[in-house]
Amino acid sequence: MNRVRLGYACINLSLGPSGRTSRTCRLSNATPEHLEELSRRNLMGLTNVLRWNVSYRISVFRISSGIIPLASHPKAQWPWKQRLRREISSVGDLARKHGMRLSMHPGQYTVLNSPREDVVAAAAAELSYHAAFLDAMGLRPEHKIVLHAGGVYDDREASMRRFHENFESLPSSVRRRLVLENDERSYGVYDVLKLCDSLGIPVAFDYLHHKAYTGRVPNSAIMKRALATWSDSDSRPELHYSTQKLGARTGAHADMIDANDFVHFISLLPHRAVDVMLEAKAKDKALLKLRRDLRGLYELS
Repeated sequence: MNRVRLGYACINLSLGPSGRTSRTCRLSNATPEHLEELSRRNLMGLTNVLRWNVSYRISVFRISSGIIPLASHPKAQWPWKQRLRREISSVGDLARKHGMRLSMHPGQYTVLNSPREDVVAAAAAELSYHAAFLDAMGLRPEHKIVLHAGGVYDDREASMRRFHENFESLPSSVRRRLVLENDERSYGVYDVLKLCDSLGIPVAFDYLHHKAYTGRVPNSAIMKRALATWSDSDSRPELHYSTQKLGARTGAHADMIDANDFVHFISLLPHRAVDVMLEAKAKDKALLKLRRDLRGLYELS
């Protein structure tokens, strides 16, 4: 078993249009027929991406939240699980056949700890859609949904309590897949560890977010603490790694990965098999370049 498996998120730049997985439309054009057409094209794009990944021995991938466009919007509902059952199941079969680890990551507007009930309701609907899609693929709970803790709203402790309460109200299909990630502005890794310990869910440790939040490189102790939140039933821990973009805001992702810094990151990990999601703007091209840069030094796949 490879100690470190590399993955990338959502977009394959090598495939071009044949690998697009997030075609969408305006709400005014969101007829069931149009949404079904877009979804089928997105699923074909995802199939092409996963087949390409197999050919390059890449087994970790994040699926775009827009794979089924507008899926959680109350005014764009249609029976996508039934109409697309065969196509979605086929993609899941492909993933299982090749031992892939897939995940999803709702966007910044999925805020479970908002003081506004309508925002929380929308977040719950979005998370339920993500879980329903992974379930429809026939994937086990180790295929995760990664989420940020949300906003502080002038009272960190109250906001964390609100997250806890709203988490407990989510369907079990969501709770069993949910993973929390530390962010660069509001909730550092110690905040997220506190929440995850109380909820019994894993932490997806983000290296660049930690550096941006604290101004320091993480030490091996905090990395080990984050990885310890993953049980055997959760499968391999997932971590996020990216390089700071020069001249940009703190926490902005660079196009490529700094190989020397990545070597330092790997050196901080305990000797345990992990999946590392590379959050680089150059996506698959950044992953392949990092492999070439480190060939012979580490067992990467």
